[in-house]
Amino acid sequence: MRTTGFPLLPRCLAAAVALLAVLAAGCGKSPSPAPPAQAPPLVIQRDTARAAEASIGMEGGRLEATAADGTRFVLIVPAGALPGETRIRAVPAQLPTLGAPAHAVMFEPNGLQFFDWVRLEVHPSQPIPPERRFAFGIDDGGRSVVASHTDPKAPAPTLLLDHYSGYGLADATDAQRAAMLQRQAETAKERLQSRMALELGKARQRALLGVADAGTVGDLFEAHREEYEREVLAPLLEAAGGSCAAQTRALQEVLGYERQRQLLGIESGSSLIDANAILTQALSRNGDACEKEAIAQCKAAKDPTILMRFWIGRARQRALLGAGDANENLLESAKRARKICIGAQAWEIHGTVDSKPGGITLDGNTCSLEEPFRVRSNGDLIGTIVFTPNGAESGRWRYDGVVGNTPEFRVDGSGDYTASEDDGGESGEIRLDWRLTIHIPMIGNRTNGSEVTLDLTPAAPCN
Repeated sequence: MRTTGFPLLPRCLAAAVALLAVLAAGCGKSPSPAPPAQAPPLVIQRDTARAAEASIGMEGGRLEATAADGTRFVLIVPAGALPGETRIRAVPAQLPTLGAPAHAVMFEPNGLQFFDWVRLEVHPSQPIPPERRFAFGIDDGGRSVVASHTDPKAPAPTLLLDHYSGYGLADATDAQRAAMLQRQAETAKERLQSRMALELGKARQRALLGVADAGTVGDLFEAHREEYEREVLAPLLEAAGGSCAAQTRALQEVLGYERQRQLLGIESGSSLIDANAILTQALSRNGDACEKEAIAQCKAAKDPTILMRFWIGRARQRALLGAGDANENLLESAKRARKICIGAQAWEIHGTVDSKPGGITLDGNTCSLEEPFRVRSNGDLIGTIVFTPNGAESGRWRYDGVVGNTPEFRVDGSGDYTASEDDGGESGEIRLDWRLTIHIPMIGNRTNGSEVTLDLTPAAPCN
């Protein structure tokens, strides 16, 4: 039965995503306040002359940009954070209307989402005292400011990013921070995450000062669990089966649970697997929309690497959710991708058999080792071997022919065969015990044969 709307979501979802809200919650139990009157957008002065670019793929990478005042921004993308090769651009920027001195950088493509934490180290030209550091994010148009998660253990100020717009580090008082955050985020998730980041920052400050905390991270989560589920998670899960974009967005949200749970130091339980199972069910309503899209693209381009990149990324996502192994059999995946995107491997077949007086040659071709095919014999025997596969690696053969210089002598036989190809798919072979019976009139039958190996050479796919 398909469920619609938050009230009908299974109870296990509430347990599964409960801890996710702690990443994005505050300490009160009231709903998110309505955004105040819209303030004028921030002025964002991009220093495009100092922009830096790099192509980063699924294996991860690094990008560094330096502002005019010497502040360095170092972006560190871990393996698996991106679904494929992506051109990333970092543009240092000034924010003269922010309300406090700040070092900022804008990223492109705007809105890019990650499957794992991406780290942004900010090395300001002038040190900022820890108690005055305010890590923030801004949207591409400067309409909202949100508090950003940071890594308290990193030697340099380090922001933790789950998507792109702009990020920065300000030298700000509490009053200046409050004024900046009057530019409320446009989405419920960003508002919740901003409040939670502020609460975590305060908790860390209290811990550094040795002040006993009145509550726990779990308390902070429970205060806003229902709000997070209703405003953020439920709509994403409901839409997950509609398109690849919606599916990816929902998957990123569930993956965000694991990333932020680790950040907060909350132990993972079986609820994580429950959340993954629920998401999988949601995505299977119309099949895997992203896989269908990848298959369509690879068929159009006749490029199996498109589908391979998708599968590798999906395996890493399952591994992050604790629901699979990222180290899948790449060779088998490559063969499967080739068959889907290009078609089965076609082969030319050649072989020879020693016999008297002139020997025997064997020649043929096949569009696939999984479909019936024929090989012709010439020379001392003239006829046809018909191969009937049980699969790509074995099957039965049957031969019918005649003796070349005595066509009235009929020849036949049958048996098993095996087929194999090398790891790269650049060659292969068929092996059979080619045992045949010659029917000689007035004399009787004579059976003879030997082990025969047929060489396989790759051919262009059949139309």
